[in-house]
Order: sequence, then C-alpha cells, then structure tokens
Amino acid sequence: MVEEIPKVGDTGLESISYPEEAIHKIITNALLHRDYSIVSDTHIRIFDNRIEIENPGRLPGHITVKNILKEQYARNGAIVRIINKFPNPPNKDVGEGLNTAFQAMARLRLQPREIYETETSVAVHIKHEPLASVEATIMLYLEKHKEITNNIARNETGIRSEGTIKQAFYRLKNRGLIEAVPGRARSNAAWRKVGINHTDSENAISMYEMYPQYEQLVMDYLVDHEDIDNRIARQVTGIESGTVMKNIFYRLRKKGLIEIVPGKSRIDAKWRKV
Repeated sequence: MVEEIPKVGDTGLESISYPEEAIHKIITNALLHRDYSIVSDTHIRIFDNRIEIENPGRLPGHITVKNILKEQYARNGAIVRIINKFPNPPNKDVGEGLNTAFQAMARLRLQPREIYETETSVAVHIKHEPLASVEATIMLYLEKHKEITNNIARNETGIRSEGTIKQAFYRLKNRGLIEAVPGRARSNAAWRKVGINHTDSENAISMYEMYPQYEQLVMDYLVDHEDIDNRIARQVTGIESGTVMKNIFYRLRKKGLIEIVPGKSRIDAKWRKV
C-alpha cells in the first residue's frame, strides 16, 4: 500500500520505500505491549509522507518516551513469552524491537522515528523524509554543542565509516565553516565552528548558511509584499532564532538583493528589495 503512493520530488513523482523490518518491528511491539484493558483498536494510518501506529493507553511502568530505547518493561509478559516460542517469532530479539526498527531506518538514511504520548494513547510516527546531509547534521549538532568528534558524528548521522565522517569534516573546513580544536589530535581530535565566539555578528556561521532556500523564502515573500521584518521572516522560514534570521538578511544585503527600509530603528528594522 505504501509503495503504491508516489510523492512529488525534485524529479517529478517518486516512489516511496520504507524498511519493511522497521514497520514489522514497530507493529509487533504495538500489539505485544498495548493495554488490553482498554476496549479500543491499534490504529495504523498511512499518509503520503509518513505512517502512524497508535495504541490505546499510556506507556507501562517506568517507561517514558525518553528512555523507551534503553529500558525494558513487559506489560503483557505471558503474551511476549508465548509469541517468542513460535517458529521464526516476530519478537525474536526480545526487548530489542524498537532499536532494531530504528537502526533499519538509519541504514536507509531516513529521519528517526518520533514517539508521542498523550493522556490516552501512545503513537509512533515513521516519516518518509531523508536525513540531512552529513555536513548539515554536523553543523546542526554544533548549533548546540561547542565541539564534535568523529565518534559523536557517526552516532548523529548513523554512518559507521570513520573515513566518510573525516571527509565531511574536511569539506566543511575547506568551506570555512569549522576548524580543528587546538591541542586535540588523532583519536582525540575534535572540531568546532569557526567564529564560535561571535554568534551575534554578521560573520556568524550558522547551519542555515548551508540551505540557500531560506534566503529564497525571504525573496519570494518580497515578491508580493513591500517589506519584511525579523518576526515575519521567522514565521515564513520556520527559523526560531532572531539572530540567525538577522544573519540571513545580512547575507542577502551583501548580495545586493535587499536593503533596510529608511527611518526604522534596529528593533523595528524592516527590509525591502533593492
């Protein structure tokens, strides 16, 4: 059913392919661990960009959305044990179902699953969205952390090859986005953003610099509008940081595409097309 639903991509209609192992494991977990005291169904909803599997009831015992991949708790222990005795059981690796499922998604370079818990249910969303490029993932990590190592980058990207990560580091270095942390070498080597101490300047480096489509969204808005301010631009692009948005304005100004509307203070600054 999923593979019969094409999606619009860069080259037209593209076929969708999910890791069968991931769907199988997640549905198995849903049926084994749901709360059967609640008279309701397990729901599987198929959309053009995701699959949602929702169970009635909340997570059991001490299990939370944050620790679900590390902790184990069998709400229906008897069912789990009986099913595990079947020939080629669907829960062959007891306690490893979700981990196996999400590893399968990582191998296809798909976005990690999302788990939601409400007052009455638990849902897993399996999105058919590719992971960011290796370089973008590294820069995203450096938005919140001072430095990154090869080992951390492999964990973040799901890539096992040290060489592949090293090449990504060098590409970012050649673009002037990151630099080696002084005094750290070989197995202890780490990388950091260039200009990390100047996050409020025009020259600040941001992961958003790797996505020119944010600049395009600003220019598209100005096709139909006289001007744009920081707040509106953040709504249009989905960017939360006012500083990041300001830096995007500065880059567009340097390219000669926009200018500040005269007579506005820095707080109320608005921009218009040149």
